[in-house]
Amino acid sequence: MRKGDENMEKKKEPSGIQKAWRRLSIQNQIFLSMFLITLLGVGVLMNIVYKTSIDAIEQNYRASYQSTLKNSSRVMDMNLKNIVDVGRSFLNDEALQQILEKGNEYGGSKFTSTDRVKLRVIANEMASQQVWVNYIVFTDLYGHVYQLNNVNQEDILEESWVKQAKAAQGKEIFFRDSILKAGTKKGFSYAKYMINPSDGQGMGYMVVGLSQKLLGKSFVMGNESFDSSNFMVVDEDDQLVYFVGNEERENAIMQSYSNPGENHLYLFSSVTNSTTGWHIVNVVEKNEISEESKNIRLTSFLVAGCVLVVGFLMARIISRTISHPLKQLENTIAQVGEGERHITEEFDYSEVGRIGRKFKEMVNTNLELSEHLMAVKLNEREAELLLLQSQINPHFLYN
Repeated sequence: MRKGDENMEKKKEPSGIQKAWRRLSIQNQIFLSMFLITLLGVGVLMNIVYKTSIDAIEQNYRASYQSTLKNSSRVMDMNLKNIVDVGRSFLNDEALQQILEKGNEYGGSKFTSTDRVKLRVIANEMASQQVWVNYIVFTDLYGHVYQLNNVNQEDILEESWVKQAKAAQGKEIFFRDSILKAGTKKGFSYAKYMINPSDGQGMGYMVVGLSQKLLGKSFVMGNESFDSSNFMVVDEDDQLVYFVGNEERENAIMQSYSNPGENHLYLFSSVTNSTTGWHIVNVVEKNEISEESKNIRLTSFLVAGCVLVVGFLMARIISRTISHPLKQLENTIAQVGEGERHITEEFDYSEVGRIGRKFKEMVNTNLELSEHLMAVKLNEREAELLLLQSQINPHFLYN
């Protein structure tokens, strides 16, 4: 039991902070409490304002670049649409249909010389109209290949893109590089499974190689407000297709783009191109975004400083106002303790003021009662003296 009592006593002992707090006057306790609450509120408010301002700047950045990126996507669509439409028009070319559908009549990997001439005329129809076309390849379902611009490719039907093109059932499939020139970054390409519109049967495949300059010419540059601004085109697998900007930071930017959870350096804005399904992306450094918020941060600090100064003064005034009646009461009690019996101190109408007025009334009432009691005692004493005198006077007269 004694050990339990000792433990309870130890738990009841106040800490150093509590002891220091209790040594303070009520005025200082009130003042520190109000100032600390003000300081905490200002800190929280500043943090909210700063984060909100950063979010607003980032949203403004995205909104400003969305328009630019959408315009770039439209230009890319127009450039590609002209090429794609020419390729689709080939499906209605009867000469091309006949060439692709009679491939089972002969072997080898090349079309007949007569057919190659016809295919050259068809391919030149696209190549002569579109400056972005690097090469065109036609192949039937039997492995015969025609290549415009000397693209060397053997066993073309064994390539992985053939399965993707066939699975798309006539839709153009875009690839980030030239699928018939593996490893090069000088261009990109698209493949198409060619279906005869008259009977819905497949005829073969067409591959068109395109210059990356088409992508570069598609970017619509607006009023660039960020020095660290970069543009890029990224495919559905987050692989880089084309990059415009600081090439030294290309790898770091792509790493941040591919791992958004680990990205703390860059801010991205993007739109999806309807023709290719690729993403047109703008990227800026977050540090430059933060530079834009310096004025907001400085203003926030100035406002916070003013609020703290006002809070300090208000806390001092309010603490004095609250503690003043207590000091009045303390001084009054001290005066009564020193022998003062008539209180003239005036108290306010607060709770403490009401206690002071009651105390004043009690002291003054006690004073009146004391004086009245004293007067009664004096009167009684005087009566006793008069009675005694009346008893003494006859005695003297008798003697």
